[in-house]
Amino acid sequence: MDATTSYSVRMLAGWSVILILMWITPLELHNVCRRESMKRFFVVLSLFALALTWTASAQNVYGEMKLVYDQGYVFAESSMPDGGTAWFAVDLAVNVTSVSKAWIGDRAVIQKPQGRRDASEGKTYFALGGVGFIGDVVGKATLPVLNVGGLVFPQTSVSVLEQAPTVAGRTLSGIIGTDLLRRAEIALFRYGATPTLQLKSKASPMKQALSLPMSVSNGFIVVKGEMQGKPVDVILDNGSPESYFPVATLRAVGAAAVPNSTRDITDPEGNVLKVRASNVSGITLGGTEFEAPQFHIAELGVFTRVPGVSSPVLLGNSFFSTVQAVEINFSESTVRVQK
Repeated sequence: MDATTSYSVRMLAGWSVILILMWITPLELHNVCRRESMKRFFVVLSLFALALTWTASAQNVYGEMKLVYDQGYVFAESSMPDGGTAWFAVDLAVNVTSVSKAWIGDRAVIQKPQGRRDASEGKTYFALGGVGFIGDVVGKATLPVLNVGGLVFPQTSVSVLEQAPTVAGRTLSGIIGTDLLRRAEIALFRYGATPTLQLKSKASPMKQALSLPMSVSNGFIVVKGEMQGKPVDVILDNGSPESYFPVATLRAVGAAAVPNSTRDITDPEGNVLKVRASNVSGITLGGTEFEAPQFHIAELGVFTRVPGVSSPVLLGNSFFSTVQAVEINFSESTVRVQK
């Protein structure tokens, strides 16, 4: 039974019980049992009905989402209201799933915030691409179902953006965040020729993999690591094509910038940032050294939005694409990496 069918069956069962209760009269119940028993019978049936509907709305989601890995970004396919193709980015550094106003169409009613004092109150930071962008959130909505990459999420609450950015030549219709990934105990990303995201139960963790304790700070997933023998706090961001650290981390680990390597990069809003290459091309996690393409030096907005970290490093798809799989085990607060 898939997620949509299971959800429908539970909702139907719950509301069927409620309708039966409305139909059965006190006289009919009295013919079955005494008055006190009737009260208990009514209470038990009501609780049963509510339990069914609550379970339906809060159920886990398990299955496989088909991904597309393009120009360092991870995408999943959906559809526009008119049937056209829509693209969602999948990003571990985003904790609230968002959709564009164009994508939502008539799928759900947008609940707009009341009493907004100025335009800045609707602005929200998204770490997409590492460089991030500020999105204009026009409201919230609850979708009966959200189908992305072939995986169905029933009863999904989302933020609604006035407009989603364009990355890697694709105008986005939304961003899948960790709030949806947490509908399962485990989220397993596999790269390679046919990249996938598997949402699994805690009973089936990945075997033969390096296990790292993880913490969550302001919605960002963080693990401990070392760079050039010095401790660093590693922010996992598979929504970023590249890996970065700020000048403070550069100095803390004793690294250096590559001469004449300064270049400009443009964020999704069109802002230009200065980036330099570093002489660091590897990182140690859990005592195991991983080689990765070059780390870049940049003062990204994300580094100021993760409280409690020291010597931050943003680990993007330049790292993830070099390993076989990365598993986020929400139930155990661990990250497993398979080289």
